Amino acid sequence: IELPGTTADHAWLVTGEGSERVPVENEAVTLGNLGDSFALLAPGDLPAPILRPAERRIDCRAGDTVIVRATVLNATGARAAGTLSADGPEGWAIAPAQAQFDLGAGESAELEFAVTVPRAVVRRPWFIRLEINDDLQRVIVFPEDGAPQVISELTGAPPGRPHEARAGTSGDIGDEWMSVTAGELLDNVVGRHTPGVCFYGAEWTRAREQAGRMARYGELIRPRMGGPNFWINEPDRERDLLVRVTYLTPDGGALQVYDGTKYHTLGELAASDRWQTGEWRVSREVYAGDEADYSRTFRGFNLLGQFACPRVFVHEIAVRAAE
Repeated sequence: IELPGTTADHAWLVTGEGSERVPVENEAVTLGNLGDSFALLAPGDLPAPILRPAERRIDCRAGDTVIVRATVLNATGARAAGTLSADGPEGWAIAPAQAQFDLGAGESAELEFAVTVPRAVVRRPWFIRLEINDDLQRVIVFPEDGAPQVISELTGAPPGRPHEARAGTSGDIGDEWMSVTAGELLDNVVGRHTPGVCFYGAEWTRAREQAGRMARYGELIRPRMGGPNFWINEPDRERDLLVRVTYLTPDGGALQVYDGTKYHTLGELAASDRWQTGEWRVSREVYAGDEADYSRTFRGFNLLGQFACPRVFVHEIAVRAAE
């Protein structure tokens, strides 16, 4: 591999199986057979240690304690010390929550966390976040019971199960704003917000303060899997819907809803390091069909929404029927 213009005498090669320091000779690096593994080649020393999870997916049973392992490689050229943090869904126990490392140049260490899966966990992918400074990696923990299941590439959630068509009732979202605020009690429980709106619990961090407001943080899971998602519960299917969001996203993106076949973009989420509030309209035609009911285990009609952003902080989501 040619590295034109480099003055470094070495580079760091990181693959899914390991990492090594390789020589740079005449502005080129000679590598062996990498097979089909993902590889990162970085000329010279890096500004921060490299974080690499040992496994990207861990299968288990409800109630199990699993070990999440990650390697920290110091490719900075000098001694590096710091903290690797682990964070998971609400109700999951992680020990320790943080692990310290102190590494000489070129040294690496394997750190591990014991993650206890709740016994009453819903069977779907859940995410454990590992973070050093701005380097964020995620590990999927998937509680299984042995039965077959298909995971949607769009959302990482189980595909929905249609319910009987329902006309508007007094139990639907009405003329008044119904909102959920990050950090309020049961802000990700559908039954607590029916009718109404709530966070999709598996895809957000715990609520924390961000730029002066309580917020949940979510991010793009991976290309084609989208996310993070939220639930709109019991919309009046004879009326359009208004959605209002207070958000902060450094990268920008779009707000979308799912009709059971594809996502519909409601509007742009503008990139900014400040809090913004936007309001968008959802045509009732989007959720007119039974296939738009994306829920699997919840009662009633549940429309799936998505923040199509690399990174987003959300303070509040509100919905009401349009006039």
